[in-house]
Amino acid sequence: MLLLFCSCHPGLRNAQTEISPTYFEGEVIYDLKFEDKKHGTSFSQNARLIGTESTYLYKDGKYKAMTQGGMPIHQIYPGGDTLFTHLLSVDAVLWTDVKENNDAILESKLDEDVEEVNGVMCSLLTLSLESGSVQYYFSKLYPANPVLFEQHKLNFWSFCTKETGALPLKIITDTKSSYCELTAKSILRKDISDDEFIIPPFQRVEMND
Repeated sequence: MLLLFCSCHPGLRNAQTEISPTYFEGEVIYDLKFEDKKHGTSFSQNARLIGTESTYLYKDGKYKAMTQGGMPIHQIYPGGDTLFTHLLSVDAVLWTDVKENNDAILESKLDEDVEEVNGVMCSLLTLSLESGSVQYYFSKLYPANPVLFEQHKLNFWSFCTKETGALPLKIITDTKSSYCELTAKSILRKDISDDEFIIPPFQRVEMND
């Protein structure tokens, strides 16, 4: 999984005082920390591979996540039941069935107004999993339509958006195989072209764990 404002940028809205009347559409930049416990790669090693930022484009239940570094990756969720991963150095696109989730939620807990993320007060949805935990920090200032994520059970997108009605401003996933932390540091409300969610015309290969 999965996920926001910059008040100093011209044209941005004050997130503390204005609630969007519609579901959020725009660009979100997160600080990224990732450790691959399964394969033994550290935070610093992964920072060289995929960088220390992840840029998300959100629109109508779709998202595109882009990392930089020595091995840039684009992940595209165009809606429906499939997530596509494109390693830009390879002329192939990996696909994953998001209807399936090999992990299970043992317990969930919702706490209101627990932490500020980039100046926005966030509530926290905590999931206790068979494999570890997820901490999903969110604000209703950045709403998401849970109906459009119903099929996206992988990384608990469907569950989290249903429980919160919002996109993540910060998310920490800590499992036996990996640790991933995304913390929003900027947000830009803008129109996103549908072309951003077009899958590159390369051979499609099923992604395996």
